[in-house]
Amino acid sequence: MSAIQNLVSHELTTAEIQSVANSIGVLKTTMAFVDNIDPTSVSVKVSMDVANKAFSEDAYAILNSADGPGMIGGFVNSIEMAKDIALWTAMDNIERDLQSILSEVQRAKRAAGSDAFTMALRIYDLVKLAQKSKVANADAAYQKLSARFARIKKTKVKVAK
Repeated sequence: MSAIQNLVSHELTTAEIQSVANSIGVLKTTMAFVDNIDPTSVSVKVSMDVANKAFSEDAYAILNSADGPGMIGGFVNSIEMAKDIALWTAMDNIERDLQSILSEVQRAKRAAGSDAFTMALRIYDLVKLAQKSKVANADAAYQKLSARFARIKKTKVKVAK
């Protein structure tokens, strides 16, 4: 048998894990204002995408133009609209960054899981061989590892012929 090639060979330090946890904590604290938003009121309104953002920015520019007050009057709060556009922009940037990071986390998780499980299967094969060869203490190790495969066999549905 040849040695197994690892897809990923990296170890996160305790400090790195804590740093990520702290950053997530800061983000959760920063986003706490969302708890005050009624989800039922948001769902009935139009969702903003990049095209709607450009439209909103154009409307905001008209609102704040010299002719804006004469056309619109006091029906729209310019300050609140500016805050909403800025917040949407910030959330859009954060969402994009989080999606990218999440993709990287998922890829690393899949690679590490694949590496660990591939090695576990190799260990199982070696223990099975050791058990068949009557190596000392191999029987107990084989029984422990083979239990996983016994569970899988029990859960398979038999197809009627």
